[in-house]
Amino acid sequence: MKIEVVIKPSIMKNASIIWEPSLNSFADWWCSMYVGREMYKQKSFTVLDSYKKLYSHWDSMDGHEELKKQTQKIRRIITEINEYIEDPKDYFPLNPKEVNIKLNNKGRQQLNELHRYFVRIAYPTTAFNKSNMSYAGPRQKDNKGMEWSFNWHMDRPDYVLEEPFKKYPGDFYINRFVARDFIEKVGELNYGCHDIEPFFYEKSKIARNMIHQPGLVVQPIVSQKWRERWYKVPEEYYSATREDTKKDMIFYAKKRADLKDIPPYFEHFQSSDKQFDVWTPQNCVLGKSTSIAYCDEDDPTAFDVNNGHQVNFAFEFSDREDRDYLRKIGYGGKNPYGWPLGRIVSGRELFEEIRSKYLSREFLHNKQLVKEIKVWK
Repeated sequence: MKIEVVIKPSIMKNASIIWEPSLNSFADWWCSMYVGREMYKQKSFTVLDSYKKLYSHWDSMDGHEELKKQTQKIRRIITEINEYIEDPKDYFPLNPKEVNIKLNNKGRQQLNELHRYFVRIAYPTTAFNKSNMSYAGPRQKDNKGMEWSFNWHMDRPDYVLEEPFKKYPGDFYINRFVARDFIEKVGELNYGCHDIEPFFYEKSKIARNMIHQPGLVVQPIVSQKWRERWYKVPEEYYSATREDTKKDMIFYAKKRADLKDIPPYFEHFQSSDKQFDVWTPQNCVLGKSTSIAYCDEDDPTAFDVNNGHQVNFAFEFSDREDRDYLRKIGYGGKNPYGWPLGRIVSGRELFEEIRSKYLSREFLHNKQLVKEIKVWK
């Protein structure tokens, strides 16, 4: 099989980049979704994904005032998170008044801490379910399923996945009818942190001196019609008794139809082999990639620094030089470079030309490159 990315004639005439998926079960699984569900026929969004941060937010606005406003926003989010929790001992680990983001190392590390609490709530804490090829979702308090279990202090490796109802110090419970709302509210912390980070990147020597070798990401933007066709009804739908609960399950299933959990038995296909130049993007990670962790001055050994546990079926043309650079300077240890998908077999020079031509523009929101994608079997 070969996948042809046809470039718009307005960008380059008679130009295509053709890549060939690897011959392994991970690439086969990825292609079975991307090709089998005809995602390649959907519109494609393109972006040059760079890890050299060239923001100028601080100079274009009152940075101190913005940090003050964002601090107030995060305090408000934490207060609203606590409203879902009955026992004050289980409240968010930081008192809202403790959040005080300043442009210094303490402020940078507090952002990393806030983001890590978000990941601990959002990351799957149950075993992979082979029958529906996904993680079962948050832990349950018991087999009645009326309360979901959460913990601010534990990462996925800390749980005994074979014992889904096991209790741990720090566990607290949220009624299932509002649990998704709770998770979404915690998710606002993620966006709150990202809104502030550009100010740190602008002033950080580490971020500003990061190697600038962006990859070209091609991501399908699926239509609602596609979601209606390809979403999967969750197993728990059939045991639910409330109609509003069923409606919520279907809505959530359609919303996530273009995301799939990577089966854990594919973990060994992660690689640092530079023979590959087509990868799953480093920006589809619940947590952060090693490159982003470096710019964030974060701990690369933390569990949430990873290559992602799910895919949105975007692919990235990349030589992973950012990861080469980090390994050479001793950051990130032996973390693999990511999930490889295959190799470019024709048009490598076009990728280099596109990267060179648009290098000064980190994002290509107004300059989409792909006319169509063809699959040759």
